Amino acid sequence: SKTASLSTTTLTTPPEDTTQIFGTPILIEKYWWGSGSITGGNACDLVIVSDCVLPKLYPIAPLVEALDQLLARPGSVAVVSYEHRYYPEYSPREKFRELCHLKSLTVEKVPLEEQHRIYSTDDIEIWYVRRQQG
Repeated sequence: SKTASLSTTTLTTPPEDTTQIFGTPILIEKYWWGSGSITGGNACDLVIVSDCVLPKLYPIAPLVEALDQLLARPGSVAVVSYEHRYYPEYSPREKFRELCHLKSLTVEKVPLEEQHRIYSTDDIEIWYVRRQQG
């Protein structure tokens, strides 16, 4: 039960676990849901969540709570991959959207035609999750 996040920061002396992409320091950290485990606070620019909307393995509410904490910066976004799997008690997709709405987070499905033609498939959805504006 973890997400990986990518956070860009202005660093005068980048730590050893920082890399540079196009000359910009990038700090990548693991985040254990609900632990507040990111150094220097929990806010991130980008959060990547893959294969975690699985109610049989992971409750959805703690994931949404973590996204609520991590998406604190203006313009921050989570990219979430979701593969539909049958769950008898409720629709995981709808439950995730409902819980995000309660946290003032929007969920936008990325159209298949906007995804990479080789690495996309119609049974896996990609979502952008952002804080509602205004």
